[in-house]
Amino acid sequence: MDDIRDYLGSVFSKLPQTPEAHRAKDELGQMMEDKYAELLAQGMSEKDAAEATIAEFGNPDEVLESLGVKPQQGRKRHPGCVIAAVLGVIALCCVCWVVFWGRAEADPHAGSVDATIAEDFSSVDVHAACADVVLKSGDVTQVSYSGAANTSFEYEVQDGVLRVTQQQTSNVGVQASDGIVITVVVPTTVELASVGATSDLGSVDLQGVEAARTDVSSQMGDVSVSGVDLSSATLELFVDMGQITLDGSAVSPGTVVRGTGEKVLAASAQMGDVNVTAL
Repeated sequence: MDDIRDYLGSVFSKLPQTPEAHRAKDELGQMMEDKYAELLAQGMSEKDAAEATIAEFGNPDEVLESLGVKPQQGRKRHPGCVIAAVLGVIALCCVCWVVFWGRAEADPHAGSVDATIAEDFSSVDVHAACADVVLKSGDVTQVSYSGAANTSFEYEVQDGVLRVTQQQTSNVGVQASDGIVITVVVPTTVELASVGATSDLGSVDLQGVEAARTDVSSQMGDVSVSGVDLSSATLELFVDMGQITLDGSAVSPGTVVRGTGEKVLAASAQMGDVNVTAL
């Protein structure tokens, strides 16, 4: 286990020590410990099991190089898909973490929005860089946003699509807040062809909004779907580092496909849980 601890230390030592980085390190460490224990149970020696575990997850120099840190020369590289995905998320967190934990004198709610939309649309597309996203059904179309001074927020209806976008504009001048939330209310009378909602750093929560095709995802955060009729739908669920729960029951992690209906619900999380509760 000392070799595995040294490996984790070498990967994470040159990254900003954010809460997300610590969480990722703990989760990756647990995955490596589980693999190490599995190999020991198969009869490998402690040394061979540690080496095989490290080889499977990848060489730390390659990971650091992917994050812009020059590795030492002359080392053999072993690609590792799992660790590359984890560190890609961490790199994103290092850019966005100040939105939640930074300190400055600026108003944390600068750019707040609370608007009612009158235009007609048949699709919804929401993308957040560093925010929680909530889509829910209601009586009228509304968009609200409680943001920070260093983020931009835009919404419009164009070509039948309600587009909502939040981006980070800088890494400075941000005061800590209770969170950044985008809420989109869709009338129950609107028949939607498609719904897309994604957050790079934050959760996605879909409540009672249905469409012929629904895609909800998060790079680092939980994804929840509730109040949706899935009796004639195809479910495409995926987690990389997390748990899938369907109607209160945990199912095997990874990729889960259920049903054969024409309506499609795709929900995924790279580092987080997926929880789907039907009507």
